[in-house]
Amino acid sequence: MSVIKIFGAFFILLGGFLVYAILGTFFNVISGKKIQAKIVAVEKVESKRFTYLYYPIFEFSYKNCIVRQVNRSQSIDLKEIGTKTDIYYIENHQISRGFTIVEIIFSVVGICFIFFGMVTLFKQR
Repeated sequence: MSVIKIFGAFFILLGGFLVYAILGTFFNVISGKKIQAKIVAVEKVESKRFTYLYYPIFEFSYKNCIVRQVNRSQSIDLKEIGTKTDIYYIENHQISRGFTIVEIIFSVVGICFIFFGMVTLFKQR
């Protein structure tokens, strides 16, 4: 019986970690200002897999100033240079491009882990 409770606690901790990792993006989307930015260039960085990562350099207007900032949270294709996209911007924080399908899937999996952990910890025999 104690092994089941250990698995329940493990599921709750794992689910909590997954949900906590998503809260950073959620914070930026809720409290950030939605701005339309243009990808003007890329920053080319060599990765560990003997390939290159291309980080977008966004240019947008914020408080009557033109801001150029690199977003190192995800790599893009070179075809995306010159396109406009919506970003969520907070001064002194990282740029967020909103929720991606991967983040949504991990948040659902995290919530399921928390639910199954609660069921295994608190089920009555």
